[in-house]
Amino acid sequence: MVKLVMGRKYEDFNVDMNSYFDLIASIEKNNDLRKFCYQDVNVWNTLKMAFFNIITNDHFTHISKNKKAFSKLELITTLLKPSKFPDNVDVIAFTSTANRKCLNGAYVNIFLNWLPENGLKTLFFEMPNPNFRRQKVRNRYELVYPMEKILPAIAARSKIKIKKVKSFLEEILEGSKYTKPFMGYIDILASYVSRYLASVEVFRRFLKKVNVKTAFFVCFYSTINRAAVKVAKEYGIKTVDVQHGIITSKHAGYISPYSLIKDDVVDFVFVYGKFFKDVLINNSVWFNSDNVIVTGNYYMTKYKEIHTVQNEGKKNRKRELLITSQPAIPEEAYEDIIKESIEIGLNPVVKLHPADSRDKFKKYDIRVIDDSNVSLYDFLTKVDYHATVHSTSALEALAFGVPNIVIPWKGLYKNIDFILDDYTTKLYKKRELKGMIDTLSRIPNDVVKSKGRKFFKNWNQQIVNNFTSWFANDGDYVK
Repeated sequence: MVKLVMGRKYEDFNVDMNSYFDLIASIEKNNDLRKFCYQDVNVWNTLKMAFFNIITNDHFTHISKNKKAFSKLELITTLLKPSKFPDNVDVIAFTSTANRKCLNGAYVNIFLNWLPENGLKTLFFEMPNPNFRRQKVRNRYELVYPMEKILPAIAARSKIKIKKVKSFLEEILEGSKYTKPFMGYIDILASYVSRYLASVEVFRRFLKKVNVKTAFFVCFYSTINRAAVKVAKEYGIKTVDVQHGIITSKHAGYISPYSLIKDDVVDFVFVYGKFFKDVLINNSVWFNSDNVIVTGNYYMTKYKEIHTVQNEGKKNRKRELLITSQPAIPEEAYEDIIKESIEIGLNPVVKLHPADSRDKFKKYDIRVIDDSNVSLYDFLTKVDYHATVHSTSALEALAFGVPNIVIPWKGLYKNIDFILDDYTTKLYKKRELKGMIDTLSRIPNDVVKSKGRKFFKNWNQQIVNNFTSWFANDGDYVK
C-alpha cells in the first residue's frame, strides 16, 4: 500500500503492535547492539522508539498537526534569557505542561505534585507542549524551571551533528536485512538520534549544577527525557519513572523483550498497583520485582480540593454522558454505548485524549471536544454520567460525584476493576444501558463523592507509606 503524507510517498509497513515487537526482536536477536554506539553513547533505544513512531505514522501526524505551534515555540525559545538556577532542592522531576490539570482553581502537576506535598523540595523541569498553554502556577510548593531555557542549546547542537549521524545510521542500517527497510526514513531517524545525542551533551553540563540523589520522570522514554535519564545515571542520581497512564504488554516505551541496554532506562518504576507490576516484570527484561514499586495511585491526592466542587449535571434539561476516549482503543469499542445512549435520550459527549483523532467519531452526530486546554474537570462538574474503557478518569469522576459505566472492551476494564462495585460504577452490557442509568440516577451525588473520598484517603496513606519506605531503603533520602 502507498500513502501520501505531507507531500511525499512512503511505503506503509502495514503492521500491528505484535508485528512491531516481532520486528524489534528480529533486529535485537540478529545484530550486535554495540554497533549502535555513536562515540560513547548507545542510541539503540532511541532508534527503537523512532522505528515505532514511523511504523505507527505517529511522526508524520505529530508534525502535520503541530507545525505552526512548533514554529511559534522555536521563536519563543530564542527570546528567553537564562535565569538563576534554584539551589538546595531535594529531588528533581522532569514533566511537561501537558501533565497539568486544574483542580479547584490551582494548576498542579497531577502526576508529581505529591512530591512537594510530602515534604520534598522539588525542582520541576517542565517541557513545553505546543498543544497546551502554560498556566500560571498557583501552588506554593512548586519550583518550575522551563525547559525552553535549554532547548535552543539542544537544537543548535543537534543541527551540527545531523550530517555525521545520518552517515553513521546509513552504514549500520544498510548492513542488516531487518533494518534496511528503514533506509527510506533516514532523515527522520537522524533527527531523532541527533536530538538525543545533543540532549546528552547539554545535560552533562546542565545536571552538574543539581546536587540531588533522585530524579523523577513522567514518560522517561521520550527523546529528551531519555537523555536526561542517561546523564543522571552517569552522575549517580537514582532515576524513577512514575506511571502516568495504562501500561500494557505492548507498550513500546516500557516493554523490551530482549535488549538489555539500560544506559538510558530508569532504575525504578512506580506503578498504581500489582497488576501493572506483573505486566512489566513478565514482559520486559528491563524490569524485575525489585525495581517495580507498587506505590498506589498518587496523581489523585488532591481530593480535598476536588470534593468541594459542586456537580451541576442534574440541572441539565437533557442528561449528558461524558465519554473519555483513549488513542489505543478503536472506535468500535464505543459504538454500542454511543448508539444506545442516543436511543434512550441521553446526550453523549466525547472528550478526546490529547493524542486521539477527532476522525475516530466522525460518523456520529455528537459533540466531540478535542481542545486540550479544556480540562476534564470542567466537564465533570456539568455531566451526569461518565463512560470509559479503562481510563483513570473513572477515578476522577467519582471525586466529582459522577457515577461510571465501564466499557468491557477485550477485558481491559480489569485495569480499574477495583472500582467496579455495581453501585457507583457499573460494567456496561449491551441493551441494558437504560436500566443502568435509572439505577445510577437514584444514587445521591454525595454518596458517589464519599466513595471517591474513601479511595483517595486510602491512596494518600498508601503513597506516603510506600514512598517513605522506598526512600529509606533505595532512595537514600529520609525527610
